[in-house]
Amino acid sequence: MNIDELLQYHKAKSDDIDSSHVEVELNVLEVKRLISLLQKKYAKNQEMRIKFKETPEKFMESEVLLNDAIHCISILSTSYHLYPNFVDLGGLTLFFKLLRHENTDIITSTIEVLNDLIDLDDVVETDQVDNFNMLIDPLADLNIFDVLLHCIGVLDDRDRDECSAIFKCLEITENLIEYDSKFIKLLCDQNMVNWIVKKLRTFKRRNPRTVTEYELMFNVFNCLCASFVLKENKKLFLDGEGIELMVLMMREKKVSRFGALNVINHILSDNDSAPYCDRFIDALGLRSIFSVFMSTPVCHNKSGPNKLEIEEHVLSIICSLLKKSTDPSRLLDKFTENNYEKIERLIEFFVEYRDIIEKQKLKHLNNQEQYVELLGLGLFTLQQIVIILGIITKEGHTKMKNKIKSLLSIKNCKMQYIKKILEQHANNVDTVNEQNTETCDGTNIIANCLFGLCFTIDVVYLRKAGFVITLLASIMSILSLIIMMRKEKSDIIKFYLLLMNLALIIGFVSYATLNIAVFFTYIRAFNNCDAKRQQFIIKLAKDLLMLDDHFSFDKIESRKKNAIFVGLLSGINGLLIIINTVHIFPNKSKHVNINQ
Repeated sequence: MNIDELLQYHKAKSDDIDSSHVEVELNVLEVKRLISLLQKKYAKNQEMRIKFKETPEKFMESEVLLNDAIHCISILSTSYHLYPNFVDLGGLTLFFKLLRHENTDIITSTIEVLNDLIDLDDVVETDQVDNFNMLIDPLADLNIFDVLLHCIGVLDDRDRDECSAIFKCLEITENLIEYDSKFIKLLCDQNMVNWIVKKLRTFKRRNPRTVTEYELMFNVFNCLCASFVLKENKKLFLDGEGIELMVLMMREKKVSRFGALNVINHILSDNDSAPYCDRFIDALGLRSIFSVFMSTPVCHNKSGPNKLEIEEHVLSIICSLLKKSTDPSRLLDKFTENNYEKIERLIEFFVEYRDIIEKQKLKHLNNQEQYVELLGLGLFTLQQIVIILGIITKEGHTKMKNKIKSLLSIKNCKMQYIKKILEQHANNVDTVNEQNTETCDGTNIIANCLFGLCFTIDVVYLRKAGFVITLLASIMSILSLIIMMRKEKSDIIKFYLLLMNLALIIGFVSYATLNIAVFFTYIRAFNNCDAKRQQFIIKLAKDLLMLDDHFSFDKIESRKKNAIFVGLLSGINGLLIIINTVHIFPNKSKHVNINQ
């Protein structure tokens, strides 16, 4: 195939003519001729520009020919085996010169072709990865983001074609970051975060006007989220008042708030996000996030998130704030407003996502592939909901705990199901921690929620049962003493006394069985933990066994005295039961002998 045929192919495409009759099949020789043509057209254009600097119409034809030569290179996008030849012959270096051309039409065409060349969707399905890398690797040395930032600066987003080129610049950025993490560091060095924040400000109080602008806006949000892989970018975002901008976007209730939710979710999700959580709360972000929490908005644009994604962002943000903010009291207070309506809404979310997961057969969770699939279908959101419930149950006051317990009971939410969700999440957190052993915060949080939500409820009921049994035992022991002090005791009194003693025995045995059950459950969970989490659980168990919402280590001695007193009282009650029982049977035997 010769160069004329290539130009014919490009003309057929540009004129929307059926180009299937044009045979597009390249070899090394044709690539060399193609690049040689492009170099000649570029050199001629530069010569004409210098010669006729004051009369643009005289060099316009040379730029049209240059533009056609640029588009011919797009045929290479399906021939990965020729990428090394394209680079060796200077094609990539020439492209970087074209990206700094004075004519924005030339820049637009070059960006379009470059985007086609580094499209990741097709290369992953082929065996040409090594050849593809021959094109990608030099981009870092040529400082691709510096050039793209220049292009974005000179292009006018009010022009349809140039706005599309800006979109493709961001698409190139996203593809490179996704393909190789070394480009993230390069992006950070270009301080592109400040430019992204500046661009997003235009959508603070208005919606995008065109479909292309919608795609551009959401692509900018995605690039911003991708840049947070580096801590330096997060700091730049914080210093540039990016969090305040996201809060304002959520407050304005424009389409941009859906992208803002995604950005806030990303920046708060890391283990070191405490400063960002505090900054979000100080920026009055709680009012905005709970507005979306109470009523999920709908994004009608196809480029935006769906309902499940919006709810995932919102619940993940609230979960991160509860786990990582230095003072979660303001957030906990939000759940007490308007007669605990936000707790009711949280339980609604729990029931909704529980039903979604149960329809997907949660019993097959042991299969890792199905677990990953379920995460995308709503399991991740369900895990966040359960963690929020666990933190509220442990950190909130008694009325909040009682509200959660009553609503869970009304909705027929079994505690065993909640434990299963948390344990499954904890197992996968452990898998991640094996690869990154710097922190076990995620594991501790899961243990906190598991014991805080489940064992707090168990121990509270156990405490109530023990209190009732001990109180009844004390009263009945006193009644037994009074009855024994009477000189005359009828058979009816003795019979009822025997029944009371038997009831006490059954009560104490049941109470002891409950204690043993909780103890062995605790031991089993404890033995399945590593050393760091065992220390955490020991501390947490002390909190639970003190049975005090406002636990203080200064109260340990007084709690020991109370425990000794209850133990002595229980021992005395048990002794009285034995005495009463022994006392009854001899009397019964003596009564029988007299009658005989």
